[in-house]
Amino acid sequence: GAAAIAGRYDFHHQVRHNYALWRNFQAWTTGDPTDNLEVGLAVVGLGATAAAVFTGGGSLPVKAGTSALRVARRTGNLTKSFQAALLEQVRALDFQWKEVPAWLVRGNGIDTLVRNHEALSRFGTTVAHLGRIHHETGSYAETIGLLRYIDSPAEAGRLAHLTEAGGQRARAAIEVLGKSRALRATHRLGDAVVSTIKLIVAAVVQMGLAALALLNRGLRSAILARAGRDNRSQARRNDMSAGHPNDRSGIGPQYGKDDDFTRRMRLHQSWYRNRVLRVPYGTGPRKNSRTFYGNMLTEESANAGLNFLTSDIFALARQRIAEGPGAEPFRLLRNMLSSQPMCFNLFGTLALDLDNAAELVRALWGTNASRVTCIRFEWAPEPAAEYLNDGTAFDAFIEYETEGGRMGFIGIETKLSEPFSPKKYDRKEYRRWMTEDAPWRTDAGGQVSRTRHNQLWRDHLLAWAMLRQPDSRYAEGRLTVVYHPGDHHCRNVIEGYRRLLRDEVTFSAFDLAIVVATWKPLAGEWLSRFEERYLALGGSENAEGR
Repeated sequence: GAAAIAGRYDFHHQVRHNYALWRNFQAWTTGDPTDNLEVGLAVVGLGATAAAVFTGGGSLPVKAGTSALRVARRTGNLTKSFQAALLEQVRALDFQWKEVPAWLVRGNGIDTLVRNHEALSRFGTTVAHLGRIHHETGSYAETIGLLRYIDSPAEAGRLAHLTEAGGQRARAAIEVLGKSRALRATHRLGDAVVSTIKLIVAAVVQMGLAALALLNRGLRSAILARAGRDNRSQARRNDMSAGHPNDRSGIGPQYGKDDDFTRRMRLHQSWYRNRVLRVPYGTGPRKNSRTFYGNMLTEESANAGLNFLTSDIFALARQRIAEGPGAEPFRLLRNMLSSQPMCFNLFGTLALDLDNAAELVRALWGTNASRVTCIRFEWAPEPAAEYLNDGTAFDAFIEYETEGGRMGFIGIETKLSEPFSPKKYDRKEYRRWMTEDAPWRTDAGGQVSRTRHNQLWRDHLLAWAMLRQPDSRYAEGRLTVVYHPGDHHCRNVIEGYRRLLRDEVTFSAFDLAIVVATWKPLAGEWLSRFEERYLALGGSENAEGR
């Protein structure tokens, strides 16, 4: 039944909350700083998770809110004022550190951990607001994007109410009206809803007191096992940072004309090759190049598939090369700084496991996909003459079927350090799709084709053309741009392009940190390796290239 399914799913989250308490308790006993916000989220999450199991999901707003807060905090999408307000609410809980061992071992009621239950209800209410935002927008990524506008718990409630009215259009309303006007319109009704939510959260927490004692007995071994894995991982990182005796390659040469972001990413890829892969650097960036760079692999390393996280992803890349034009063999196999191998590394595991891909698609895009039918790389519909009649293609393409049996798709453009194409293309085949019902503003016809937005426009046109074909098999579809959070130029281009749109039903953009944080509770070890390769730049912070 629903309760059994919820129980299996929530066991992972239960372990996470308990482990957060255990880790912070260790810090408290040694006099090290504790992460008070993490502790507060663990406490309210424990009550909500247990109640969700016994009610078939009735406390899901609180549970979803804790997940959204963790992701937003990890990706830097919490405003300083909102984070300060959350910490103030957590401090008011009057947390009882001495009771943690009894809780972890015997599963005593969570009321023994928190002295101020009224404060717990207030904090739970704030968290539940964020869960409501997630429910109405249908996506953690969209929720995290909206969190950038929240400066106080009261604003969290008003924004939740705004999403109830507008769903994914809430962010557009804020951008058009301004935050103050958009939230002020929800103020009066929001106050009534807050009172109701307080009662619900209080009931959820109380239900959790009884339920958690039953669930907690089986968790202690899982917590200790996870702690052991963390310690082993830390030991491996320490060994890695100490270098290795056979290292004859070093970080390798860098390119002096890189912009700041590309310079940082090239250095990190050079460090990753040297410290993680432990292989020498090669030449590039083209096949006939004779210049050595630290981010380039040798032919031997490329033939061993070292530009990919797993041998299965490498096999997938070789298969795509064999299929013909689109994939660039030298760039794909040897250039560690290229977005093309990054695309395979991010979506390759999904392509190899379509049965589990639907869950990741639902989590990031908020679709009601029941199954993913295929994932392709460097793909465009054929014949090209019926679409844009050019070489425009998606870096990755996900096709899915909804619970209602309708077909949908997501065309993906990935960016790592390469800029958008600086060339301007415009032709009658493009203008054919600039119809009155198209997603672009009627006055944006001259701006979309400018060099700054031209590539995005063509990618978006391709998605729109697939939807508007007279015999299209797709009831829904969109273009999504996935980019690095440190690439501020790319972010600015995307934000500028968004201003040319009438609506964003067929367009979205996520930075890699949000993608990874959204998928992490659902994905395997490969995603941690992806994070080390592309996002965890701390390891290469003090590296020096030539």
